Amino acid sequence: MSQTRTVSSRRSPLVRYAADALILAAGLALALPLILPFS
Repeated sequence: MSQTRTVSSRRSPLVRYAADALILAAGLALALPLILPFS
């Protein structure tokens, strides 16, 4: 686990933000079909 942390820390913050954005987008894409029918 220490290796993954060092590798991720070496990456630029933009890569980390991009990964978070992709995860959030995937979560929204999965959640929207569940939320829309109730709204």
